[in-house]
Amino acid sequence: MADKKEIAVRIKSIKEVEFSNKLNDEILRNFDEHKVETKLGFAIFGNKEDSSVAMNINVRYIYSSSEKKREFFTFKTETIFKFSDMQEHENVIKIEESTVFVSDELMGMMLNISIGATRGMISYRSASLGLPNNLVIPLVDLDAFLNIGKDQLKSEEKRVLKKNKKTT
Repeated sequence: MADKKEIAVRIKSIKEVEFSNKLNDEILRNFDEHKVETKLGFAIFGNKEDSSVAMNINVRYIYSSSEKKREFFTFKTETIFKFSDMQEHENVIKIEESTVFVSDELMGMMLNISIGATRGMISYRSASLGLPNNLVIPLVDLDAFLNIGKDQLKSEEKRVLKKNKKTT
């Protein structure tokens, strides 16, 4: 029997859910990796009945030319994690209605797996289409990445509190 501090989790599925390639001849002719900006985002969704959590990773590549910025490549994946004994580990993961609460340690593990899988899928997809092979997801400091999200949530909470104070 596993230690009560441990929660059993397995990967139920990993798949590509969205792909867009707007790379044109102009960008290909003048391609300079220093002019590429990578945007990375994620979202999580819970399914309490199934004891699973879906993590979506969204990657956008934006090319900056002298005239304008143009999004030329987007890629979105979904990794579904299946948990056992979720009720016994509410301090690690908990699903309530449309909200998923995940500990930092578990969130880091889920992000590592999901981002790693997305890297591989992007590499395969870009190679099979003959796209520049330097379309990569840069290394991500997950602690900083998670803290940015927390700071955004805190500022959202502050705005909500300020808004509520004004209306009361």
